[in-house]
This record gives sequence, C-alpha cells and structure tokens, in this order.
Amino acid sequence: MTLGLKYSSKYGFILLKMKLLFVFIIALFSANCYAQPEGIPTMSENESFQIVSQPNPYGELSLYLKENIDPKLLKNITYPQREFCGKTIRLEFQINKRNITSQLRIRTGVEELDDTIKSLFVKFPIEKLHITEANKLGKNSVQLISRKYKKNIINASTIAVCDQMPIVEGCEDIEYYYRYSSCFYKSLYEHILNNISLLTVQKSGVRGEIKVYLKFSIDVDGNFYDVSCMAPKKTFRNEIIRVVKTYSKIIEPGMRNAIPAGVYDYKTVYLLVIDKIK
Repeated sequence: MTLGLKYSSKYGFILLKMKLLFVFIIALFSANCYAQPEGIPTMSENESFQIVSQPNPYGELSLYLKENIDPKLLKNITYPQREFCGKTIRLEFQINKRNITSQLRIRTGVEELDDTIKSLFVKFPIEKLHITEANKLGKNSVQLISRKYKKNIINASTIAVCDQMPIVEGCEDIEYYYRYSSCFYKSLYEHILNNISLLTVQKSGVRGEIKVYLKFSIDVDGNFYDVSCMAPKKTFRNEIIRVVKTYSKIIEPGMRNAIPAGVYDYKTVYLLVIDKIK
C-alpha cells in the first residue's frame, strides 16, 4: 500500500492516496460554545459565567444601553434554546489588530434590537469591561439582558468573559482568535487524515462526498471525551471517533479569563471526498 499526503492552504484540503482510494477533507464549519473553569465542576456554565462576568443592572454598560434602547424592543425577546445560557442574552465578539470589536453576534429574536445593540456596543469603551491582551486570543462574551420577575431587563456584564481554546503545537505564536481557531481545526483534520485507517475506510464501502459532523469536549489535561460523529456507516463513524481521541498536540489547556478550563461542546463539519483512483 502506498500513502501520500498533500495539504493546500488555498483550498483547505488534504489529499491521501493509496492503491485503491484517495481521500481529501475540507473544513466547512467549526465552533466552540463555552468553557468551564477548573475547580468548580459541579457548577453550571451559566452560574460560572455570572461569577466571572459580574452583571449589574446599574453598571456602566447597562446604563449606557438603557439610555439608548427603546424599552419596547425588549418585550418580544426570544431566549436561546441553549440550556446552559438560562434566561439570558449574550453578545459575542472578537477583538481585531486595532483593538476594535469585530464579528459581533447576538440573537434576541428582534432584528431591530440586534442591530441597535451592535451599533451601540462598537461605540462603548471596551476597556471598561476589563479587556486585556488575552482577549485577542479568545471568543469574548458579555451578558446584556436577563429575565427577572417575568420581565426582560438590561442587566449587562461588568467584565467581559474570554474563552480561549487549548493551545496546540504549531499554533503557539498566533495572536488573534480567528487565525488561531483556523490553525487548531487545521491541525485536527491533518491529524485525522494522517492517522485514519484507509483499509477501514475501504472496507466500510463509504464513497463520494461525505459530510462528517463532529462534536467533542476537551478537558483541562487536553484529553478528548464525549466524541460523537454523524456520518454514514457505523464502521466509518467509529474510525473517525477513534482517531480524534488519539489527538495529542495540546500543550496548554483552554482558559476562561486566565483560569484553566475544560472547553465543552466543540462542533465542526468536514467534507470528505472518498473515491477510487482512476
């Protein structure tokens, strides 16, 4: 059996060849949801988020939003289905090279409210949220709205919560989240294609364009757990899960505001193309 490996940064794929098959992989989508600080394993994510972010309805961000948002827009909010958030609305953002907030994401179910909040937040002095250099490396979140006594109220964080992904070999010197995230997932799918058993793939009979939906968690020691895979054929799914669990390039744990954390609920979608070599 002959095996070759080729990576293309332009198209984001890896090509593996053997006598009968070639396999290449494209990353379609990747995301991670939240981190749980070490030392408080029995606490829910929302409880730990509240402790770190210290929301205050009379804090500077809350007062700023109250002054500029029509209260009527708060009436028809739809809270996210993610149980770990509870009855709260969060804004996610990144910090770019110029220390400006970017990639803002919020879903209240009210488009006008979403747009208003985004336009207001980019004008708010983010240094008041205790932003540090570490925030450039992570996904940042602030709570803005919560439900109390059957009423939606502005109850914004006073400290931004920064969830950093685990540091992996080869990505140590990257300075911004969006680049680091790409590096992490590239490293993972290189690992998958370097270690997948092509004999198992061949025996599974899987061919053509195959979407692989991966979900997994990583603990503070860099171990992958709760790995699940949606793809055709049980044999093929089990092989993907086996390979993911052997990933061992993590050199530092994920962090939540500089505290080591297990990062939960990673999601990524890969497109594998598997076919016979002509």
